[in-house]
This record gives sequence, structure tokens and C-alpha cells, in this order.
Amino acid sequence: EVEKVDTEYYLKTSSAYSYSVYKDTMMVLRRQLLLLWTEKIRWFVLLGNLIAIITVTGALFFDLPFTGKDITDTTWYTARVGASTFAVIVFSLNAFISLSIF
Repeated sequence: EVEKVDTEYYLKTSSAYSYSVYKDTMMVLRRQLLLLWTEKIRWFVLLGNLIAIITVTGALFFDLPFTGKDITDTTWYTARVGASTFAVIVFSLNAFISLSIF
């Protein structure tokens, strides 16, 4: 009788508690969103910070020339590269805000 129970256990192809990958992913995603939504103040501060950074970065790109005055003038290029580098650095450093310290 013990052998019969063992073989019945190993013949099972799936568990009664398993879900499809889609359903399991949706349940985990829903739970994480509910956990994150409980920290509303933190998310509103991050949103305000993001809007401020977007405004500053947009101001850097505002009215930059697309071309130089002649073939040797590369100031337009260096200004755009500098503004792009600033945007990448600021957004990268801003990602550390959402990391929990403790």
C-alpha cells in the first residue's frame, strides 16, 4: 500500500496550487502595485521631483542651434552632447532616491 501511494504521488503532472504564468504574473503585479500605492506621499514627491528635472532638462535643450555657422563650428554639437550627458547623469542619480536605505 505504501508503494501505491508513492506511485500515485509521482504520477501527478501538476499541483492543485499552480496557476498559469499569466495569472501568477498578474497576481504578483497587483500585489506589488497595492503595496506601492500605500506609500502615496513618497510617489507624489518622486513625481514632483521628476517634473522639476524634466523642466530643467527641457530648458537646457530649448533654443539650441541645429547647425553651426560654418563647417568648423562645432559649438552646436558640444552643447547638445553636454545637455544630453546632463540629462543621463541626473536621471541616473535620481534613480537612487527610490532605493530603500533600510
